[in-house]
Amino acid sequence: MYNFSFVILNYKTIKETKECVNSILKNIENSRYNIIVVDNGSNDGTGIKLKKIYRENRKVYILMTNENLGFAKGNNYGCDFAIKEFNPDFLFVINNDTVIEQNNILQLIIDEYLESKFDILGPDIKTLNNSHQNPSYSVLQDYNELILHLKRMRKLIILNKLNLDKFYHIIRKWKSYFFDLTQKDNKLLTRKTNVPLHGSALIFSKEYIEKYENVFNKSTFMFGEEEFLNYRRKRDNLLFVYNPKIKIIHKEDATSDFIFKKEYEKRKFIYNNSYESIKKLIETIDRDIENGDYIV
Repeated sequence: MYNFSFVILNYKTIKETKECVNSILKNIENSRYNIIVVDNGSNDGTGIKLKKIYRENRKVYILMTNENLGFAKGNNYGCDFAIKEFNPDFLFVINNDTVIEQNNILQLIIDEYLESKFDILGPDIKTLNNSHQNPSYSVLQDYNELILHLKRMRKLIILNKLNLDKFYHIIRKWKSYFFDLTQKDNKLLTRKTNVPLHGSALIFSKEYIEKYENVFNKSTFMFGEEEFLNYRRKRDNLLFVYNPKIKIIHKEDATSDFIFKKEYEKRKFIYNNSYESIKKLIETIDRDIENGDYIV
């Protein structure tokens, strides 16, 4: 029998976290799982409220950090707890604004693992506007793409200070509309291997867990986690699998929309953190190249 640990990061958005946790408790038939919620330094009483709500549920564990550790370190905190306390065969790391409705989702994961022995598995992630986030081809994969993204973020940081960056996004949306830069649905119905995966729902196997000190690279605060994982895939010959039979609903951006009431402040947060994360990834790649651990 295989054991699962769900890890969910919460920051002040208790409504979404409750819906996520309750969707797991309601729908999953397999009894060999637990849920670890990390209240990531909310400092508004959210963590205490969650503890009271689930205090009698032996499947749910609420952890609290003293500060906001960001996405990677916050999830690592929950994953470390799960590994030490439960030694799971699979870590299912999901955003708190996701919902699970398949009652056989754990069996589908086991079936895929028995077939492929994946390192990381990605489900079909469907948003409320019926778009699909996996495979995540928006993930930067090429070294030159990373350099160009860094330059782009630097420009957007400057434009944001002048409140002119919104025009850049208007042009991008215009190009997407006329040149059809989106994925076709028929491409999403096929199982794929060695493709980049979206960070809102990731299933890590024990093989992956045992290879690394941290599930996520701890260099980032927010954004860039998918690029770091994809770099690990290429450098270490990991097997990533996208299986559309496994499904999850993503309400998307609940935490950032809650925190940032002004759109330009949200964009500023994205630019700055994306810039820092990709900068650190480039430094990591350069160091690995210099040490002979990776060839571009």
